[in-house]
Amino acid sequence: MKSKDSLFISRKEIFSAFVFFSMFFFSCGCSNLFESSSGILSFRKAEESDLTIVSWNLQTFFDAASSGNEYEDFLGKKSKWTEEKYRERVEKLCSYMTSMKADIFCFMEVENMAVIQDIANTLQTGISGMSWPYALFSKEEGASLGCAVFSRYEPESFFAHDLSCKAAVPTEAFSSFAAGDPLSQPALRPLMEIRFSFSSSDLQGEKKVALFVVHWKSKSGGAKESEVWRNCQEALLAGRIEKALSDGYSAVACGDFNKDLAEFRYSRNPGSIDFKGSFHHVTVSSPWFDSSDSGSYFYQDEWSRIDHFFFAGDVSCSSFHVLCEGDYVTSGGIPYAYDVWTGRGVSDHLPVFCQLCLE
Repeated sequence: MKSKDSLFISRKEIFSAFVFFSMFFFSCGCSNLFESSSGILSFRKAEESDLTIVSWNLQTFFDAASSGNEYEDFLGKKSKWTEEKYRERVEKLCSYMTSMKADIFCFMEVENMAVIQDIANTLQTGISGMSWPYALFSKEEGASLGCAVFSRYEPESFFAHDLSCKAAVPTEAFSSFAAGDPLSQPALRPLMEIRFSFSSSDLQGEKKVALFVVHWKSKSGGAKESEVWRNCQEALLAGRIEKALSDGYSAVACGDFNKDLAEFRYSRNPGSIDFKGSFHHVTVSSPWFDSSDSGSYFYQDEWSRIDHFFFAGDVSCSSFHVLCEGDYVTSGGIPYAYDVWTGRGVSDHLPVFCQLCLE
């Protein structure tokens, strides 16, 4: 793995993103969200002891401009992808956001900052009292899709942790490789780490939370063959959670892990799993253990629990459920996947909602 110093997006880039969105929304009449002093905007602190987050893989949320990195269905003259369909997807997503009313939205499979801006503009134009003035985005250079976060609250810091590792086939378990063969690292999405501080009359002192947003390697190419890369991503996340805890932050990790709950290493602590680090493990709790929901992703006629929330430190989950009502599910209750040819559907994943108690 690279050193910590080599893994973060420059403060200048992140600061520019914060200021851009903050100034944009402030100038459009959302002054209730900000306090102004000497021309500098500062976000008002949270006034509640809970925090609501929605995590959602949006399924190939490309914009209408062609960059050459899009998936095949979105490229070329034969594609049915249009500006009109893109605008419909943006408006539909913004409608969902306002109906869910979460404090923070974590999205996977978003193409670029242009999509973020279009979402922000649509929210501001169509809805009074826009309440997510901070937006962050990260993806690997040259990649097709990345991850995005919309937040009511101003982050203290934002880091995108890249992963560079060398691996060899450990055994002869992989049918495509012999033991000891080197493995070529595929494109791996950065781990987003966003740190917040909250204070209010309901809280005893300041509460610090580190939010991690992931989209781990899929199982395309084979579940066993790709597991080595998810293990590397798990080790990176474990190390960053451990660092956040040592810095006095509670940790919340969410996103599309492409790994069912049953595939993790269960901890001796009820309702918890152990993330495997480089030399040790980090124990985190999962609300899936107490959930009656079948899953958030439906593939080959089976439900999977691959969209997760995990917690460590002085934070607990007071409510967790898969959002399975509305037109993002079919009449049979499964995700209504987006179809570029018809323009119908929303995503092949369901959104997952979590309410956190800041203890």
